[in-house]
Amino acid sequence: MPTISWLVKESGLSSLRLLTGLAHENQIIRSVNVLDNPDVLKWFKKDEFVLTTGYVFKDSPELQRSIIRDMKEIGCAGLGVKIRRFFRTVPVPLLEEASRLDFPIVELPFFYGFSAISQCIFEEIYREKLRGEGEDEIELSEKGNAKASEETLVIPAPSVSPSGGHGRAYFLETLFHSRGRRGLNELKSLCAFYGFDYRKAWICLAMPLPEKTEERQKLRQLLHEEIPHHVPEGASLFLCDSDNLCVFFLLFPPECHRLKAMHEVKAEMHALTKELQNHGLSLPIGLSGCHRRVEDLSESLKESLRAMNLARELGQAGPVDYLTQLPRHFLSSQPEPSHLALVLRMNVLKPLLDYDAANGAELTETLAAYLHHNYNAAATAKALYLHRNTMTNRLEKIRELLDTDFSDADENFLIYLCLLAHEQE
Repeated sequence: MPTISWLVKESGLSSLRLLTGLAHENQIIRSVNVLDNPDVLKWFKKDEFVLTTGYVFKDSPELQRSIIRDMKEIGCAGLGVKIRRFFRTVPVPLLEEASRLDFPIVELPFFYGFSAISQCIFEEIYREKLRGEGEDEIELSEKGNAKASEETLVIPAPSVSPSGGHGRAYFLETLFHSRGRRGLNELKSLCAFYGFDYRKAWICLAMPLPEKTEERQKLRQLLHEEIPHHVPEGASLFLCDSDNLCVFFLLFPPECHRLKAMHEVKAEMHALTKELQNHGLSLPIGLSGCHRRVEDLSESLKESLRAMNLARELGQAGPVDYLTQLPRHFLSSQPEPSHLALVLRMNVLKPLLDYDAANGAELTETLAAYLHHNYNAAATAKALYLHRNTMTNRLEKIRELLDTDFSDADENFLIYLCLLAHEQE
C-alpha cells in the first residue's frame, strides 16, 4: 500500500513536503477523501488521506485545531493542504496542533488538482493489490498462433505530469490480470474510477508501438490525433496509454446491432490504416468481438491482443478481427497443432499438394485465392493475373482432385481449415 513517505518521495508528484508527523512517514494510505466542509468529518475513515484547500477553516484558528484533533482520533493517514489558493503557507494553528499530536500534514503545491493526486494514490493501491496476488511482472503476452513468438508486451507504471495526464495504464494492467478473479462490483468501481461507461456495448482495439522511445512518442502523438477522427457515428472513444501498446475502446449504445458495429469499426480502421500509410507506417490493428457485459472486459482486451499478434505474425497491416480469425486461433490452441495439420493435409489436401509437387503447378494457391474471393472465379483470376480460361481449367482440376463441387458448406469449411493449417506450417 502507498504510504506518506511514498507520496512525498516516490509517487512522481513533485514539490510535496511533509511538515509534521515525521515519525509517521510510513503511515499507510488506503483511501483518499476531500475536506470541503466540517460535516464531512463524520464520513472520514481510518488510514484515509484527506485533501483540502483550507477554505472551510481559513478564518477560524479554533476550527483548524479541532479538525486536526478529530482526524487524529479517527485515525486518518494525514492531511494534504494545497497552498497559494487561500494561504501562502500552511496556517500556524494547524501546524501547531498537528505537531502536538504528531499528525502528518503534507504541503501540496498549487499546480496539482485533487483529481491528479487522488488518481496517483489509487493507481498505486491497484498496483499493490496486483502484487499481493503474486503478479509482480506486469506484462501482456499472447500467442497469435502456433508460430507466434514469445514476445512480451510490457505495461509499465505510468509517469505523472503536473497536469495529471498520466494515462490509463493500470486500467489495462488490472483487466489483463483479472482472469475471472475480480468481482462484478470491483470491476464496476474500476470502470467508474477511470470513466469507462460499462453500461454500453464496446469493441476493444490494440496496436503495437515501437521500442525506441523517440519513435514511440511520435507514433503515440499521431495516433492520438488520428484515432478520434475514425470513431463511427454514434460511438464514443476510450483511449488507453501504455509503454508499447495503444489500446482503445469504441463504445456503442447498448442495444446496437453488434455485427453492424463491427463492420463500421473495421471500415474506419481501414481508413485509419491508409492515413498511417501516408505517414510511412504499416501497423496491425487487433479487434475484439462486440461485448456488453462488464465481466467480459478482460476477455475483450485479450481478444484484441490475440488478433493483433496474429496479424503481426502474418505480416498483415490494418484491422484483423478476432472472430473471423477463430479458425486460426482454434488451430494454434491445439495441444499438438503440427499433428492436426498433418491429419488435415493427409485427409483433404494431399491430392492437390502431390499434383502441385509433381507438375510444378499452383493449384493450392489458386484454391486459397478462390476461397478468399468468396468463390468468385473472375475476381480470383484478376487477383492472380490469370486468363479466364486458365482459371476455369484450374478449378476443374481442383474439383476433380478433391472430389468436390463446393456445394457442401461443412466440407467447404473443412477445406478452408486445411488451407489455414497448411499456411501456418
